[in-house]
Amino acid sequence: MPESHLLGLMGHQFTSMFGGAKPADTIRSLEIAKGRMPITVGSVDWLPAADWHPDTVVTQAMLERRVRLVLLVACQPRTGALKRLVAAIAFAGLEPAVIAPSSDLEAILRRWGWTQIQADGERLWHP
Repeated sequence: MPESHLLGLMGHQFTSMFGGAKPADTIRSLEIAKGRMPITVGSVDWLPAADWHPDTVVTQAMLERRVRLVLLVACQPRTGALKRLVAAIAFAGLEPAVIAPSSDLEAILRRWGWTQIQADGERLWHP
């Protein structure tokens, strides 16, 4: 089964579970409820619309350097979008943190030498 079809099925099941809300909207709302501001794809140089689907959820708390990569949806997976994103965040003087990554993403972060911490009940990975 193609990955895009599988993701579509998973999104449909998630949408049904949360009363019709899109997964990204639900996650974004949870982040806002915790005082974090969403960063819209394309609104900053380091999160380009050419690399990231609008359902991507990235947030940042006021006065913090940490950028939370909460839900990553690359336009073209496996083409280096994550590596470019992390480098651009660091270049901007910010600190990337991946929140509760999938097992595939976790394997990538381990290869990059990132470490995991538990913070506020979340698995947070950082360089």
